[in-house]
Amino acid sequence: MVSINDYNPDKVIINQKEISEKARVFISELNGKVLDRDELTRIVVLAFLSSKHMFLIGKPGVGKTFIISKLKYVLQEEKVFEHLLMSDTKKEELFGYDHLDVDGKLVHELERTVLDSAVVILDEMFKAKAELLNGLLGVFSQSRNYFLRGVGEMKLRLISAFAMSNEFPKDEALDPFDDRLHFRYEVLRLSDDVNFKKLVTGDYDKSNDFSIQFTYDEIVSLRKEYEKVYIDENILNFFVVLKNSIITNELNVSDRKLDDAMDIFRASAYLNGREYIDYSDMFLLMHLGWRNFTERRKLQQLIMDTFFQKKEEIQKNLILLKEKYQKIRSYTTSNVDPFLEDKLYFDFEENEDILKYNKYVEFYIDVLNLLEELKKELEVESNNYSFTVEVEEMIEQNIFVVDYKNSSFTDEYLEEYFDFNVEYTKVYNHYFSFAKDKGIYKKYRNDNE
Repeated sequence: MVSINDYNPDKVIINQKEISEKARVFISELNGKVLDRDELTRIVVLAFLSSKHMFLIGKPGVGKTFIISKLKYVLQEEKVFEHLLMSDTKKEELFGYDHLDVDGKLVHELERTVLDSAVVILDEMFKAKAELLNGLLGVFSQSRNYFLRGVGEMKLRLISAFAMSNEFPKDEALDPFDDRLHFRYEVLRLSDDVNFKKLVTGDYDKSNDFSIQFTYDEIVSLRKEYEKVYIDENILNFFVVLKNSIITNELNVSDRKLDDAMDIFRASAYLNGREYIDYSDMFLLMHLGWRNFTERRKLQQLIMDTFFQKKEEIQKNLILLKEKYQKIRSYTTSNVDPFLEDKLYFDFEENEDILKYNKYVEFYIDVLNLLEELKKELEVESNNYSFTVEVEEMIEQNIFVVDYKNSSFTDEYLEEYFDFNVEYTKVYNHYFSFAKDKGIYKKYRNDNE
């Protein structure tokens, strides 16, 4: 098989630290050349560097094509194919002229087509006829081979394809592309007045100059590096939970798309300088598994609910914990405290007093069990909060993920929770300390083993 400028991965040496820094610089510089597009620039860079495809939807004039066209200024000596599709766009405009050779093989011309380009940008993609769109499926799959005149059989050099539209297709034309256009993003109008002023005054970097460049071989070599990224069992378990929630909520996300999502998580991890996927990478699923805005809203809520507790839930849990605590305190006041404070006299030569003593010991052990049970429930809440903090810290460090936060743990809640936890810990230590002093702790442990 012959490829244009045959690619040899053995000749390319990838330094993870250097490529990670280049990705950060790329995001920063691209973000400086567009306005109010922080999240979009991150996703565009990730789609490009992970060799995945992307669909952008938004009203005319919001800059969908503008930001994607910047890619040709960082892709060194490679062709970028741009085309505005219309209902009368001809196949030759994308694939070039073709003919059957003496062996009956379909042979394509080479120059200026989607077949010899590293990046393909198709504006108003779904205005094209179904026949033309079907031809693009083979290109987007990155698996078909083509015969090119003067070259022979060739595997396409496509890195990423970007499709734009100002509306979702009305005839389900997006369905065949569902697993091939990996990323989805809605581009909105500028919402920030400061950025709008910069736009109309031209007070921003309008140049096409980037301090970094990527070669074709470099980007393709990254694909093998991503495969080395480790997937921890906890990550897999969380991904299974997400998958099951997606199925339960009847979201149309195929297993193939979820498999592609894991590839993207690996790419994100590697380009962040990690050797393993962490929870922050999984938030990228928000941009992968939807085909309309209703599905997007459901998917985003599903992901947030999987990682973060709802505000109503944690507040309800705290109320229940406090109610249990108050019941324990009421019980100790009448049945345990007099016993601990030696306000009761027992004559151990009297059987009745011995039985009475043993009864108070059982009361005491009941309290210890209740305290231990409540402690475990408090630990669950503490672990949930610790997990939230851990995930938020991971998100903050991930260059491809915006600052998702769990708003459930308000300052007021945390103050109330930690005050309660401090009070409870004192009471817990108090009663277990007495248990040891009175020699009851050993019996408590024996009863619970």
